[in-house]
Amino acid sequence: AFISFLIDKASTISLLSTKRRNQFENASGLQARPSSLGSLLKSPFDNEQRDDNSKISTNPKHNIHENSLKVLINSEMPPSFLNPVILFEKEAETPQRTRKIDSTNNGSLPKRRVITKIQRFRRIPAWPLTTGLQLQALSFFLGCNRFAAEYEDIFGGGSDCPNIFVNTEDLSKTSPFLMFVHHNHSFDLLGTTRWMEQSIIPEGFPSHAHRGMLTVTICLRGGLLHRDSLGIKQSFGAPNVRKYSGKHTQALNFGAGVVHELMWDNRPSRLGQRFVNQEIYQIWVDLPSAQRMSKVSVDLLGGQDETPIVTEKKGTELESKTTVIAGSHKNCKAAMKQKTDFTILLVTVEPGMTWRHSPLKQFKSTIVYMRRGSGSVEGTQIPRHCTAFLAGDGNEIALVADRRKGADFLFLCGQSMDQKIVCQGSMVGESIQDIDEAVAAYNRGEMGKPWDEKMTDNDWRKHVDRYPCK
Repeated sequence: AFISFLIDKASTISLLSTKRRNQFENASGLQARPSSLGSLLKSPFDNEQRDDNSKISTNPKHNIHENSLKVLINSEMPPSFLNPVILFEKEAETPQRTRKIDSTNNGSLPKRRVITKIQRFRRIPAWPLTTGLQLQALSFFLGCNRFAAEYEDIFGGGSDCPNIFVNTEDLSKTSPFLMFVHHNHSFDLLGTTRWMEQSIIPEGFPSHAHRGMLTVTICLRGGLLHRDSLGIKQSFGAPNVRKYSGKHTQALNFGAGVVHELMWDNRPSRLGQRFVNQEIYQIWVDLPSAQRMSKVSVDLLGGQDETPIVTEKKGTELESKTTVIAGSHKNCKAAMKQKTDFTILLVTVEPGMTWRHSPLKQFKSTIVYMRRGSGSVEGTQIPRHCTAFLAGDGNEIALVADRRKGADFLFLCGQSMDQKIVCQGSMVGESIQDIDEAVAAYNRGEMGKPWDEKMTDNDWRKHVDRYPCK
């Protein structure tokens, strides 16, 4: 059903985008990249002669992730079916002055940032499809978003929630963040439909290439297995799972490009385990133009030295916990190597308590995604599974958690980069020509060549030795 949905939307985009493509060509003098259904579903190695030892997969299911990205992410011709629902919007107001004196601001009153827009992005059915389709029916067709969110929290998820910013007209309010996705899945290892679903959609993200961006992948529950065309294999997962040794975050600078694979680690962690919950955030961050062709690097992060946890109390009562993934909070700095100035925080606030953050003056882009519970900023409430965008002026952010359920949210803040962004599928550049060159380099095998996700580690190492990332 999901594949049919993607194919149907791809066909719709192809038919409806001709006029817009012609307008783009006339205005810019550039030739827009074609988005025909044939090009969307074509494997980059369909025309290659293969032998039994190469094991380059041209099975369409192998490229389901690439094809999905091509349909969903296109900064020049965004798909209309992904348009988020706007719950709240207003012009940025003068930031509110607080009663508390800010000693770092020459004794003047600090200015609090306010919410300018709240959106609910579409949740797309994914692993397992049976659960994902049930949640989709509840939220999209019946309009029961609140009940669907409750169901997802209690019984486990089956959906992705892509917050795609490159499809919007004003990137200055979200730069350097290109997008982020909230994945929430619950796998029944003995489920009767699991094996059928695996034959359609592999459990994870089979090998595919990226260029010109950084991805930050944070495990909240479960874990992931990573392999790439540099010959690097890694595993990382939720901090409370012993086998990952506390490494819960991966920072992957794709730079000039590399092929990688991320698969859900659904191996039972204890005898008799039947259900495995997988929940992550993946954040795509733009790179400065001069760094888009930089050397590929991949790092795992975790623990107090690399991703410090800031605990705040009111007397003896716990107020909040903040995990610093990137940037800093309350003078605690993360160890992530950054080519762009930004902050990523995971925050939980106790019921009725207030969480405060003082962003750097140049950090104009501020985004809050509410994972659980709810919270309000200057009286404007952010519901669960919704995304709030804040004004760029002000030197303090104050979020008050719901009095019953508290608040659990992702916080993004960064310095907007004044540069052209063209993003199609998994490639980022400054022009259509950059995207075409990235795809051509991929087809030439310069980033390595994809492999089947079922390939053993021994065969995979032979494969990347034969087809290395150049």
